[in-house]
Order: sequence, then C-alpha cells, then structure tokens
Amino acid sequence: MLKRLPFAPLSLAIFPILALLAHNITEVFPRIALRSFAISLAATLIPLAITALITRNMQKAAITTTLASSLARINMVSTCWSYKGFLDQPENERND
Repeated sequence: MLKRLPFAPLSLAIFPILALLAHNITEVFPRIALRSFAISLAATLIPLAITALITRNMQKAAITTTLASSLARINMVSTCWSYKGFLDQPENERND
C-alpha cells in the first residue's frame, strides 16, 4: 500500500521547523530541533496513515492530510494573533 511516501505533507510538516532553525541558527543547536521534527512528522504520518487506510488511495490521503494540517496551522496562527491583540488592549477596555 505504501509504495512511495508523498512529499507534500512531509515537507509542509518540517518546513516551519527548518525555517525557524535557519533564522536562529546562531542561537540554537541543531540537535534541539530533532524533538520538534519527530513530533511534527508523527503528527503528519499518523493522520496520513489513517486517511490512507480509509480512502485506500495514497494521493487522496496526501491531499487530505496536507489540507487538514494547513488549515490547522492557519487556525493556530490566527488564534495567536487574535490573542495578542486581546493582550494589547488596555485593562479597562477588557472588562467592558
């Protein structure tokens, strides 16, 4: 069933970690990113495997997993931005 592992879900899983590591390479040891790589790959491969078993088609599973993980990341980023906006409000405006 798993003749070839799809590239898109795995590359989207590790790209944010690689980008942060590349930006902060002088401040962080590369071995520290290994745990993040492992968690991110597991969080991608497990839904990919489950979706592949359900659809019995690796291409459909890869597309579904890629879209779902992208939407989840967009949701996390927008939640963090909205929370930051909430924290930037003065204290008296929060209680109203």
